[in-house]
Amino acid sequence: MRNLMMLVMSQKRYPKMKQVASWKNKASNQDGKCHRELKQPRVLEALSASVLRALRYAREVDGIGQVVALDNVKVSVEACRRNIKFNGSVACSKVESHLADARVYMLKICVCL
Repeated sequence: MRNLMMLVMSQKRYPKMKQVASWKNKASNQDGKCHRELKQPRVLEALSASVLRALRYAREVDGIGQVVALDNVKVSVEACRRNIKFNGSVACSKVESHLADARVYMLKICVCL
């Protein structure tokens, strides 16, 4: 299942999103047209355990903006943070780990949008 997910994410639309930065309306263009740019995708990994899948997303899928790894067990989150530090600068810049319930976290994100 992991390999299938990696294949789908790397082959579909994410490599094309590498060049674009964010959803912004740029009305100050000289021709007066409004242009939109796509935001880099964020991946939510619920029940991340040791964060291995999130690290794999960050390292292998081009164009991923951020990977959020969630778990509701404190020991797992501590293991996630150790693994993120162990995997270097790419992991530290793209992957973050939180102690939270994924359902509550997704609701907070939806409300903020």
